[in-house]
Amino acid sequence: MPLIADTAPSLLTDNLLYADLKQRVRDANLIRPSPGLMLLNLAWTFTALAAGIYLLSLTSSTPLLLVGAVLMAILITHVSYIGHDAGHRQIFATPRYNDYVSLFLMPFVGFSGAWWRQAHNAHHANPNHEVLDPNLRVPILAFTEQQLADRRFTRFQAFYYIPMIAFEILAMHFNSFYYLARGRVKYRWLELAAMFAFFAIQAVVLLSLMTPLQAIAFWTVHELAKGLCLGAVFAPNHKGMDVVDDSTNGGFFWRQLVTTRNVRPNYAIDFIMGGLNYQVEHHLFPTVPRLRLRQLRQVVKAYCEEKGLPYYETSLFASYVDIYRSLRFQRSSVLPQPTEYAA
Repeated sequence: MPLIADTAPSLLTDNLLYADLKQRVRDANLIRPSPGLMLLNLAWTFTALAAGIYLLSLTSSTPLLLVGAVLMAILITHVSYIGHDAGHRQIFATPRYNDYVSLFLMPFVGFSGAWWRQAHNAHHANPNHEVLDPNLRVPILAFTEQQLADRRFTRFQAFYYIPMIAFEILAMHFNSFYYLARGRVKYRWLELAAMFAFFAIQAVVLLSLMTPLQAIAFWTVHELAKGLCLGAVFAPNHKGMDVVDDSTNGGFFWRQLVTTRNVRPNYAIDFIMGGLNYQVEHHLFPTVPRLRLRQLRQVVKAYCEEKGLPYYETSLFASYVDIYRSLRFQRSSVLPQPTEYAA
């Protein structure tokens, strides 16, 4: 079956459709910042982190400490969601204030806000582009038939993909320091100082609460769990969807639709995934705060149905089935093949 990206509408039609949808979103007053949501999320996450540190101080049991390492990783994942919101200018109307939030929060996750923004913006501009999307530049994974032929050790990628993403956090640490060290970056020295301070404070806290061996075990489990949490949330967004290149037809609107997957929402999924389950809407309108993504989904989904445009949404479990099958190259597209588009 051919890629659905090959059945794209003309660029003119694509631009007209997106302009029409954007006007509907503006009419619904959904594109506006939401500082109140950030304050609420900051309050509960940092209260939970403080409570977690206190509870860790009450036990010397290694198994309980390792359980705490996993739970703290889940909390840090939620801190990263706030940093993600700031990076997309969802919190304040002034870009500088959003930068301050990112500058403060991203070191808690263990990476640079400046590095994350440039990589993430490149991804948003070219999702699932086999060359331009940084998220597809993984030497030990193949996302196209050509990559499968060119890259060694990808035969069993469907089986080692999940364990591999647990170690991705280590690459994030390295890439952050490398990015800050090699180039001119706004707030460069402040970010470097914040990251070194984070790791130093983390070491001091762990060594004050547990033995050195327990601290090493805690840090290892915590880091791997953090990588797994982040990867498990990010993977359903695009993995297993169409992969495009420079020869693929279609404009911005079309490419976002065919390369992006929603995870069917409910309040538990919204909380666990920090609103990133509304990935179609987030890619089309990244400045819309997650508080309004549920309402935005109603607008976008109805519009795609009205105009005969692809819109893919599935359960969290089914998204992982899609990913597994795509990594084994058992299918070429999860999307139905449309026949015409109503401009």
